[in-house]
Amino acid sequence: MATSAVSLKELIETAKQSESDDAVIRLTEAVGGAEQAALSAEADSFRELFELWSDEISHSENKAALIVKLAEKSVMDDADFRTALHYAVRKLLPPYLASGSVVKAIGARDTATGVRDAALRLRKLQHLRSTALMYHQETKQWSKINGIDKVTGTIAVAGLQSSNVSSIPLSNAVLSAYFFNTTPDFINLLYPSARNLASSAEYRRLFTQNSLSEISAQKIRDIVFALLVPACFTPEAFEAWWSSAPAAAAASAAGKRGFAEARSILELHTLLAAEEKISALDEAAAAKLEKLFQRIRRDISPKDVANLTECIALIAEPETTPELLKKVFAPLRGKVPFWPAEINEKTPLAPLEAWGRLSVKYLSGFIKASLIVYSRQEMAVMATKLPLRCVSVLLDVLKAKEGEEDVVTETLLKVKQLSADVILWIWKNRTHVSSRLADEIDMGHVLNAISAEGLPKEWTAAQRELKRALFEKADFQKFVIENANGDIPSIIAAIQRCRSFQGGERQSVLVKLGRHSEELKDLIEAGEGRRMMGDAAQTPDQAPVTSVASHRRLAAELENLINVQIPENAAAVALARSYGDLRENAEYDAAKEKRRFLHRRRAELEKTLGFIRSTDFKDVVIDGQVVIGSLVRLESASGSIREYYVLGAWDGDPEKNRISYKTRIGEVLMDKKIGDKVEIPEAGSYTIKEILPLPEELRKELAGEE
Repeated sequence: MATSAVSLKELIETAKQSESDDAVIRLTEAVGGAEQAALSAEADSFRELFELWSDEISHSENKAALIVKLAEKSVMDDADFRTALHYAVRKLLPPYLASGSVVKAIGARDTATGVRDAALRLRKLQHLRSTALMYHQETKQWSKINGIDKVTGTIAVAGLQSSNVSSIPLSNAVLSAYFFNTTPDFINLLYPSARNLASSAEYRRLFTQNSLSEISAQKIRDIVFALLVPACFTPEAFEAWWSSAPAAAAASAAGKRGFAEARSILELHTLLAAEEKISALDEAAAAKLEKLFQRIRRDISPKDVANLTECIALIAEPETTPELLKKVFAPLRGKVPFWPAEINEKTPLAPLEAWGRLSVKYLSGFIKASLIVYSRQEMAVMATKLPLRCVSVLLDVLKAKEGEEDVVTETLLKVKQLSADVILWIWKNRTHVSSRLADEIDMGHVLNAISAEGLPKEWTAAQRELKRALFEKADFQKFVIENANGDIPSIIAAIQRCRSFQGGERQSVLVKLGRHSEELKDLIEAGEGRRMMGDAAQTPDQAPVTSVASHRRLAAELENLINVQIPENAAAVALARSYGDLRENAEYDAAKEKRRFLHRRRAELEKTLGFIRSTDFKDVVIDGQVVIGSLVRLESASGSIREYYVLGAWDGDPEKNRISYKTRIGEVLMDKKIGDKVEIPEAGSYTIKEILPLPEELRKELAGEE
């Protein structure tokens, strides 16, 4: 679905529920094109999103970019948003600029600085490099940057016609300087004379093109005024010259070169970007572009790859005849990495990374071009290799029309190992795709996709999202169970084979799936699931032991957290937020603190339930030695008697003399024999007199038997 067809609210909700970078990228692009009123109406939804992300902003470039985009639009300005903006600034600043003084100068947390101003200051520094030119507003002087020192937070600058080097604090430069690329055309503008003076339109164009940050038309006018008055103009003459720009621009446009005249990919990209509206190709333009693409070398640079994908999308968008477009693009197949000569299951992913990096706004044009270079069948195979953001658009285009063969279903059914991206697409479109295709999403396919290794960055987001769906989304868990068609052991076997699970993740996902399948739950409780998972060979030292009753109590607590306490707390957070100013909202602070506690406890319980083993103490063998599930009688030198029930790790109850084998007393007693002397903490010396099985009544209680 195109971004324009999706509401901001839907995009925000998708970003909440998905770990995919694509969801955040699409939301950021939508924010960039949205009206102020529409953004302000969703301010509360954005706040909920930032609260959910918490400190993730400081670890994700895409999430940080969304915060900065909202700041540029001045959508909100409160303490929580400024904190998020501060994290975003620290994430997006280049490493050689990320000093405390520079971060402070940007002013994300300074209420005297508007959030838009802070965002623009960040933009000013993001592309700063040691070869840039600097214009200082206060002195109206131009300098060239010789170096940037992160340690001292300074930049070394020299005058354009001087070798003298001085240092100025970066924190000052971000407030009062503008930075520009060093190009020959731009340098020439800075050495004007009445005889070779460029037009005002040229000044506008080159200042805009070479600025390293957003710069207003008024600021360009002020800088050029300081440069040319009185060197070339009186103030009155300057105004007349400056206002002549529209006529000069029109004259320039009449004689400008078209994009089909480009001699390189970079020039083609530049000329296309300058076009207000790109026209359909005619025979002459198509022939010129065909020759350009024939000259492209196979060892094309990564930068040219990125530019070329955008150029292809822009050229394909207008209504040019397919025959002409095929003539233009045909030389690229098998020459550029993103259009390999052949497409099959063995096609490596690395050459296709350009697909994943292409902005959403170019995808439809690029896919249109690709469908001219490849057949529908080949593009269906291509879809099995692409990241989710591309799969969603491509397979939507390839959907069968009435009377057409369903090439998508037939192709995907032949793939031996579906990617996480394709599985997610099928899952999200399960009500629209063929039932045969939906039935393919079994545990084997899911876990193979999650375990795939060596994927490029653009593909790993779908892996994380798929794993999250398996562990957290009840409807996805039910879907996978239903697709097993009653073969529950196949689910356990697939989980056993999964090589990407860590620690207790195998047991954790089994427990979660067991909530939706009585048969699976029965297998787990009967020990069959544990046997198939290979846990039976573990010793108590490898996996803590507890009673069935304690295991059920922990599981019940987790169930209550997930189904009752966490939803109630979410409602409480929302209600407290509705009271207004969050800076002095005690109910909101308390609800957030409880949320942190609940989620920490949930993670703790899931981890615990994932690796502990439960026992009913039926098969305990005493053999004269203290073991888990035994009654120990001790006698002191004075003849006093103590009794301890040595039980599982979560079975302790000191008031009833029930001790966990993991406690200090339990560790003292474990493995001791009758006649051994032991030192009981805070009680003194005792001798072990008897080691007996647990009373049957206690054993049944711990086993949860009626």
